[in-house]
Amino acid sequence: MNPGERARRSRKARRGTAGLATLLGMMLAGCAASGASSDTSTSSVTPRTRVLGSGPRVLLAQVLLPPGARFTLPTSVCQDVLVYVRRGATELDGGRPLLPGRAVRFGLGGAALGNTSGRDAEVYVIVSRSVARRFGPDATLDMQQAPADPACGEGVQADGLSDLGAEPFVHAGGELRVSILLDEQGQGARHAALTRLDASAAASVPLHTHNDSAEVIFIEEGEGRMLVGDQHVAVRSGTFVYIPPRTPHSFTPSGNSPLRAMQVYAPAGPEQRFRQIAPVTEAEANAIPAAGVSPEPIDPNALAVPNWGATPPAAETAPEQR
Repeated sequence: MNPGERARRSRKARRGTAGLATLLGMMLAGCAASGASSDTSTSSVTPRTRVLGSGPRVLLAQVLLPPGARFTLPTSVCQDVLVYVRRGATELDGGRPLLPGRAVRFGLGGAALGNTSGRDAEVYVIVSRSVARRFGPDATLDMQQAPADPACGEGVQADGLSDLGAEPFVHAGGELRVSILLDEQGQGARHAALTRLDASAAASVPLHTHNDSAEVIFIEEGEGRMLVGDQHVAVRSGTFVYIPPRTPHSFTPSGNSPLRAMQVYAPAGPEQRFRQIAPVTEAEANAIPAAGVSPEPIDPNALAVPNWGATPPAAETAPEQR
């Protein structure tokens, strides 16, 4: 790709992201206004929205909720809406608290999340579809109307909350902790599963693929390098990476700091391998390097065991063009 074409695509991507943020913000503001008809305390308070990234199946947005703000997004059997609370105290309809570190899948009957505290709250909103159709300014109406298709089957009516106090799955000699927040088995999240990854500064991921699911990685802390297909991507705090199905990918850390990331599989499924792999012993779990220790990066191709449950790509698999 020549420099001119790369610059043109970069400008187009920035315009698309800005349009998504504006239109999603208008949707959330409209929802807050509609809620004001029955609750005057939210009449002048609207959420602030920023799209962090999107791909053909998944959109990830950051939503800041000032005190008194409230929002909702429509769902359908073909579209899941997942919410993860990053900071601040929030409440679902009926006064059910949703504190930092917990997540919810909005039910088919609709749900609303509000900030009833005196401080700002921050949440991540994940919208995932059953079909691979890119989110963009012209797709916002589809996102708002949550299109239904009989082929999607039956959804779960009730909201699904992440398990309170559930222990993470510990793997890779104690270097990786995986918290499965929302999945199909526990919360009825079929179109996307949400997990949180906490790894040591030395933890690498070997080259592997997911045949039927796209994967999204959003880096909150840490840095390193990812190989996605034939592209090398430098990742750090705030990086959004969309990995299409059947695309070989790996991760090599910088070795400077531990990693914390949000992970989405669309549709749900690959996250279950973390449940199936035998957990490490307590001694192995305590072997995670302490904060401030900076071990040398590990070559992901040298990690034969453990491999985090990843399936190596077939030799004939060609990277999917992005």
